[in-house]
Amino acid sequence: MVTDETCARCTAPAVRTLGSEAFCRLHLEAILGPIRERVIGRLELPEGFNGRGRIVTAEHSEFGPGNFGLECDQCGATWTGEPDRQCAYCLRSYELMVDHQAAMVLRPPTIQPTSSDYLAHMQAWSERLLRAVEAGLVDADAADAAWRREVGRNDAA
Repeated sequence: MVTDETCARCTAPAVRTLGSEAFCRLHLEAILGPIRERVIGRLELPEGFNGRGRIVTAEHSEFGPGNFGLECDQCGATWTGEPDRQCAYCLRSYELMVDHQAAMVLRPPTIQPTSSDYLAHMQAWSERLLRAVEAGLVDADAADAAWRREVGRNDAA
């Protein structure tokens, strides 16, 4: 959070910088909102993460025309916005799940190099790493670094 700066477009306190300019929440959203909408609008998330906002209360004109109280048809989250927009909570849940899966696949097996099953565990892990790279869950550099780190640690032992 930016603390001592003011927005480049108004006198409100800045909350974030983009490039070399600081922006308040309103102007930051004016810049990032359309970008986020284009990105979110293209995403086809798996079942259970592809919720849409359904109208549950009357129009909230204080947020501008066409904004209603919404509830996600998948997760039940509520917010004020335009009907049928993708649920940001579902999107964030999906992102967290993917991040967690990536972290898990990069974690080496917890087996001692002296164990009789060590080679089988390492081979299985290498296959999981390969599948994760092919699926786009992790990039090849991250998988390679995790592999080298674990093999180097065990070679030193």
